[in-house]
Amino acid sequence: MIKILKAKQQLWQTRITSRNHLRQMDKRLLKDIGITQVDALNEFRKPFWRA
Repeated sequence: MIKILKAKQQLWQTRITSRNHLRQMDKRLLKDIGITQVDALNEFRKPFWRA
């Protein structure tokens, strides 16, 4: 059970970090990875527990 909770916590932390990075990218970088600023903002606004 503890193993599952630790894995879940790590996944959530990864989502938080990734979404924060997306939010900080400029248009050029977002275009390079194939998403728009609106897409990045929508992803950033998701709660960390949502995939």
